[in-house]
Amino acid sequence: AVEASFVYRHSQLALDWYALDRAAVYSAGHDGWFIADASGRRCRENDGGYHWNFSNPAVRTFWVDRVIAEVASEGRTAGIRSVFLDEGDSTYCGYSFATETNCTGLRLPRRVLAQLYRDKLTALRAAATLLNAHGLAPIISLHAHWASPAHCRWA
Repeated sequence: AVEASFVYRHSQLALDWYALDRAAVYSAGHDGWFIADASGRRCRENDGGYHWNFSNPAVRTFWVDRVIAEVASEGRTAGIRSVFLDEGDSTYCGYSFATETNCTGLRLPRRVLAQLYRDKLTALRAAATLLNAHGLAPIISLHAHWASPAHCRWA
């Protein structure tokens, strides 16, 4: 049996290689679950998945109660000690939807980005609480844009 010290989950993108993420992307009735441009086209990373819209309460609930809960329930029995949650801050601290996705020209106002970031933090906090309750340590990547704090000041 192979034991892993940690597993990886992306906290910003719904990625096709995870069954629950894929189901969220391709299931009917999930309008508003992903960042979209004015025409309603979902923003897809140039080299990856779709951007979760954490300002939608249904997304936060699904991501914590299904995506994170899946890892948490498998965690200790599989020898996992922690879960690495990638891109904890990237989209909401200076990410450019206009150049990094298929949503060319999309420029979200700072107040919208600020709310998205606060809502993402709410989901990350709930994920950390759930993981801790299962004896797992969350590792949240905040590498992306904190080096430039001006991007993350939401006055």
